[in-house]
Amino acid sequence: GAKDVCSMGLEIVLIVGGGFALGSAVALSGLGEMMAQWFSRVVGGLPLWLILFFSVTFFLVLTEFTTNTATALTFFPVLISIACAVGVDPRQLMAPCALATSGAFMFPIATPPNLIVFSTGRVGLGTMALRGFFLNVLTS
Repeated sequence: GAKDVCSMGLEIVLIVGGGFALGSAVALSGLGEMMAQWFSRVVGGLPLWLILFFSVTFFLVLTEFTTNTATALTFFPVLISIACAVGVDPRQLMAPCALATSGAFMFPIATPPNLIVFSTGRVGLGTMALRGFFLNVLTS
């Protein structure tokens, strides 16, 4: 209820807001475009299924250690550039990667719901990591 919302703390707001700031910084600085060019050169000759495999794996791992919001805002523009560079519809890369960013269950930083659950103090980090690992395997 309202008591739980009031006890969440400022860290939740800062983490989510930080994700938006990081995404904007990567886009505005040109770093996203540089990354897209590099990744496009690396995956340029690979078949689509292999590009998807590497992209989804990258998103699954990264989103455990950064917020899913920051991951999506930072790397979706990169995905669009990669898709255009290799000649595929960007939605073919973005849809599976969007699902991958939602499948982070191991650490509090991964998603705001994870952070909210962890901030209650009822679920320890070890429990969250162990059970989250099995959920990650199940959902991937």
